[in-house]
Amino acid sequence: MNLNIPVRIKNIKQKENAFRKQTAKYTKKLIETTVASRVKSNNPYLKFNEEDGVQNFDKRYFVMHIPEYKKRKLAKILGIKPFSPTAISSKELKKKLLKHPKLKEGILELIGLK
Repeated sequence: MNLNIPVRIKNIKQKENAFRKQTAKYTKKLIETTVASRVKSNNPYLKFNEEDGVQNFDKRYFVMHIPEYKKRKLAKILGIKPFSPTAISSKELKKKLLKHPKLKEGILELIGLK
């Protein structure tokens, strides 16, 4: 790499943006989920961030990639018993969470709690 070449505005403008652009489908899903979360949590200022784990809005992906303490909180929200670490293994808890019919609403509530 040659660092002695001066950087010019025209060189900067010619360079393409390396960031991946969001698809229209993702943006639509993000808006729908944000509105649903705001209604569920009664928080009009709720925004998603990277820590929430909603990159692709897939319930299975979300359950598999959130930390253990959040899985336990989600089980408590959904009323899955037992949810304590000594009573049930993580693998069994994942199975119970994925089978629960109101998982999506529970996820929205979990994200809204913070």
